[in-house]
Amino acid sequence: MLSLIQDFLPSLKNHFLVQILHPEQDHRAYTFSAQERLNINICKDRLYWHTIFRVNYTSYDLRRAQDTINLKTHSDIMMVNTDWSDLQDSTSSNSTHPYRYAWVIGIFHVNVTHRADGHSRWSDQQRLEVLWVRWFELDTERHCGGWSTSRLPALTFVDDNRSGVSAFGFVDPKDVIRGVHVIPSFFSDDMLSDTTLLPSLARIHNENFKSVEDRRSLDYEIYYVNV
Repeated sequence: MLSLIQDFLPSLKNHFLVQILHPEQDHRAYTFSAQERLNINICKDRLYWHTIFRVNYTSYDLRRAQDTINLKTHSDIMMVNTDWSDLQDSTSSNSTHPYRYAWVIGIFHVNVTHRADGHSRWSDQQRLEVLWVRWFELDTERHCGGWSTSRLPALTFVDDNRSGVSAFGFVDPKDVIRGVHVIPSFFSDDMLSDTTLLPSLARIHNENFKSVEDRRSLDYEIYYVNV
């Protein structure tokens, strides 16, 4: 559980500062100091939780469509991979794929006020919406997917034990392209694993697991993106 909430508030304030100061930029490109984070005030220290959000998108045949992201039934999303658009020559496996994927574990809005550096006057209150997610990454070491191989792209959860990489993060709902159908690899040899995350509430619940402890300790090793 510690890995789920570690640095939660500083990361949330970093995300809000990007939304306010650099709304058109990827929040991962910016880091802020503890002093700068004091310029964000969360009104009444409250987060307002929601169970669903809806995203409008244009389908492949140019029709209007809408996905409902529900924390209990359909909670996987896809976004543009800015690493791919800006760093196509990178050696990172994720830089070769145009999308990023995440599992939404929280949907909420927050009322905040903001002040500029060196000023004492706070802005008017504004509502900011945010998704709290657990990140997937492309698995190219064990599975080569894509149109050239006629195989579905494979994902794995980001390893929370890897230095310098966070398994959790925040997403602006406007950056979501649409929901995505992510399929666990039920029949792989090592289909369940506890290596990417310590026991935590941030697990995909599966009724086939024997106990609550199992659900909090295991993830599927590989997932496939249904295209």
